[in-house]
Amino acid sequence: MPIYMKCLLICAGVALSLLSGCGVISNQSVYEGIRGNDKAKTTGTTQKPNAMPNYDSYEKEREVLKK
Repeated sequence: MPIYMKCLLICAGVALSLLSGCGVISNQSVYEGIRGNDKAKTTGTTQKPNAMPNYDSYEKEREVLKK
């Protein structure tokens, strides 16, 4: 196998492994997705959504309740 093919395969492997980190699902991303979905549901209506706090405030509130 020529050296440029090996280099190409190594570069492709590194690129794919770095891109896989972009799809990581965390608790914060799920919470923010639900929060955004709730906001979008009431867009254009007269209903006011129950304002969900951002994730940091939510986590602080959970920590206080755990104690």
